Amino acid sequence: QNTFLIILLILVFIVNAAAIFIQAIFTGLASLFPMKYMQTMVAGQAMSGLFAAFTKIFSLLGHRTLINNVFIFFFLANLVLIITFSLYFYIRKKPFYSKYANASNSLENNVPLNLSLFGKIFQ
Repeated sequence: QNTFLIILLILVFIVNAAAIFIQAIFTGLASLFPMKYMQTMVAGQAMSGLFAAFTKIFSLLGHRTLINNVFIFFFLANLVLIITFSLYFYIRKKPFYSKYANASNSLENNVPLNLSLFGKIFQ
């Protein structure tokens, strides 16, 4: 039992670390766009928490078996992933995305890093 617990905790750590990494990537991507899009991303994260809570409430109200609940949650998670990645690949083809996402890659738009500012902030 202890081995199972240790393996489970390691797997939970790996999954959460990957989720943090992906969330940081999309937050960085959203920061390239105007401010209202960053606000929309944060609101979307809040809505995903509500979606998970409501899904759990409805699963408890439905009096389904554990296997049915697991299947429904797995199906919904995969559906959200498919929709999210489809929309991401769709938006990458749009000129609006290219205008903001590729603007940071050009050398003339890069601002030199001011290390003294970081020193003042983290003193």
